[in-house]
Amino acid sequence: MRILYFGSSELSSQLLEFIAESGEDIVGVVTQPPRPGGRGYKLVPTPVYKVAKDMGLSVFTPERLNTKEMVKNLNNLKPDIILLFAYGVIVGKRILSIPKLGAVNFHPSLLPLYRGAAPINRAIMAGERRTGVTLFFMNEELDAGDILLQREFPVSVMDDECVVQEKVLEVGKEMMAELLDRLPRGELTPTPQDHTKATFAPKIEKEELIIDWNKSAMEIHNLVRAVNCSYVAHTSFRGQNLKVYRTTPLDGKSGKRPGEIVSLRGGLVVSAGKGLVLLREIQPPGRRRMDSMSFINGYRPRIGEILGG
Repeated sequence: MRILYFGSSELSSQLLEFIAESGEDIVGVVTQPPRPGGRGYKLVPTPVYKVAKDMGLSVFTPERLNTKEMVKNLNNLKPDIILLFAYGVIVGKRILSIPKLGAVNFHPSLLPLYRGAAPINRAIMAGERRTGVTLFFMNEELDAGDILLQREFPVSVMDDECVVQEKVLEVGKEMMAELLDRLPRGELTPTPQDHTKATFAPKIEKEELIIDWNKSAMEIHNLVRAVNCSYVAHTSFRGQNLKVYRTTPLDGKSGKRPGEIVSLRGGLVVSAGKGLVLLREIQPPGRRRMDSMSFINGYRPRIGEILGG
């Protein structure tokens, strides 16, 4: 098949590599244009752009996707199918109608659950013990098309964003291979979603990353592990920002204020609205990531000090 691929993220670039290495004919790649980032805010291309260029593929980086010119350019590629994973821009009807086999979206959730931009993050934040991958036909509604394939996998209470991403890619590669084998032969039957069960996963906002110590230890732990590979949760210590990468929720009642340091034995233990939180890996400003014992030895926090206050 002649494949037209849409994607932008690091995870999407790894799926692109898999498809290319499988010997499929990728006739073009569409990704978002370079954005300012890093030190000096230089223009940084997407991970998908870098991978596609390294493989010698034809790459489009339109500022505006759904224009007559782009529709013409993509139509000239004569793709049999569009595959999309984490592109980040709404694809219009004129482009979706180009390939004869349709446009298929790779979505890392068990649709109709967690439609939207941040399904992995939101599922972990909610404490889900299972999630999965769905391949579905795209339409003009958000993640609402008919399902072609769906697989689920377990999520443990200690699985973080990175671990779930690895599971998504492992399961997703198998599903993509099955899709590319069976769809052209008409062996997959699209199944409509139950829209009454839909939930949504909007993008993570900056204010959500601030740890609210009034919440339960488990809620705080779920936030930290949901974003530790991308956005990163944080609190404040002595007026400076403290990034938090890994935690463990602990049972027990401290009788102390939320955010108060209650123990330094074996690590930095902080009181939450319900339960306690062991901060296992943190990062002070301008320093490397470190375990909490290294932080304790270097910064000498005191029992009774308040984080985030």
